[in-house]
Amino acid sequence: MLSYRNVFIRNPRSEAALLKISESEAIQALVGRLVIEDAISWSTKNHLDWAKSELKVFHDNLGEMKMLLSVSLVNGKSTYSLMFRGTMIKRLDVNGTHRSFAKGERLEFIRKTHKHILTDDCGLSWAYLPDDITSDNPQVAFEQFCVECNIQFCGNWTPLPQSPLEL
Repeated sequence: MLSYRNVFIRNPRSEAALLKISESEAIQALVGRLVIEDAISWSTKNHLDWAKSELKVFHDNLGEMKMLLSVSLVNGKSTYSLMFRGTMIKRLDVNGTHRSFAKGERLEFIRKTHKHILTDDCGLSWAYLPDDITSDNPQVAFEQFCVECNIQFCGNWTPLPQSPLEL
């Protein structure tokens, strides 16, 4: 059987990175008990108008995963990425822009909330408009994304810092 590890070479026209895991492995990573216990610690170092955080996600059977958070302090955009073995397997972009040609269809979302999910054929270049993300409030969107990813968030949502541009 063909292994999908390290099969894809970066295509400059897409977001498909070199895959380290297959789609089926990514799906299995979402099965089981996943927990975030830490409080969110925001950093604006080197980002100016973005606050970023990295959280440990503990999986009962697979060990440690990561959740990357990136929230604009000025324009209402945010991104939440779930990482497994160094590969992004799911991503939520709130009020983001996405253009690609994946799965035989041209996709274009301009300042719309959309999700990416790892596939064997497209990496993360395929996206769709979700119906379960009901807010562009960063905390609410993050909590809704955690629910979809089967993650229990036991940490604390720390308020976002003020934008350095507003100081």
